[in-house]
Amino acid sequence: MEQERQITLSNYAQQMGVSYKTAWRWWKQGRLIGKQLENGSIWIDESMVLPEEETEQTGLQQQLEIAAQEREELRNLLYEVLFELRKLKGDSEPNHWPSEVGMDYSHLVSLLEAGSWQEANEYTWLLLLALVGYEEGDDLALEEIEALPKIDMETLDRLWYEYSEGRFGFGVQEWIWEECDRHYEVFCDRIGWRIQSKWLSMDQLRFSLSAPVGHLPAIIWRNRACYGLGYHSPDEVLETLFSFSIPLPKSGRVV
Repeated sequence: MEQERQITLSNYAQQMGVSYKTAWRWWKQGRLIGKQLENGSIWIDESMVLPEEETEQTGLQQQLEIAAQEREELRNLLYEVLFELRKLKGDSEPNHWPSEVGMDYSHLVSLLEAGSWQEANEYTWLLLLALVGYEEGDDLALEEIEALPKIDMETLDRLWYEYSEGRFGFGVQEWIWEECDRHYEVFCDRIGWRIQSKWLSMDQLRFSLSAPVGHLPAIIWRNRACYGLGYHSPDEVLETLFSFSIPLPKSGRVV
């Protein structure tokens, strides 16, 4: 192989518009003719060019992956900005959490402050039962959710939003619900209640701030996977639940 017909693998990858890792994989698979020198550099035959359509497809796939990653980073940045905007608007009440029925939220505050997200999620469910006079083990029907005291539901939303720094809460979930055009499967994929078309059960959730935005609280389904919501459709349950949420500032709309 003549030296003047050779090109380094890194230069080849740059010319073809693919990553070095992709070009290296092609070389290992024998799709590129070349050799590795003692210093570790890889030289290939410059005349060995992949079919144009295959190269374009690989480059397009890489662009789509980069675009998806950039969108996710922008979403996370947006939620951080919304959190700061909401604090500036004075929506948070860190020293006073009102209740229509005299409910004490100090224990939930302690759990959220400590980052005990799983315990906070379970305790939030117990609070909802207590707000309608139910006991542990009962389920909430749609009419019971509709009867929940509005001020208390707003307080729960504020608590989750405040202590998660804008990552969790009913208002955050409502924002994502609207972004997903109220499509339940897309919504569950987005907030991590469904992964690769597999519906998660309660014990499979991620109870940490590293979970997807909107992952918690998860209280619309209990002992079954999140596709099963009893006699009511997911849309009905979510729309009713979100009617209590505190609106987040939205682009192009003053709230």
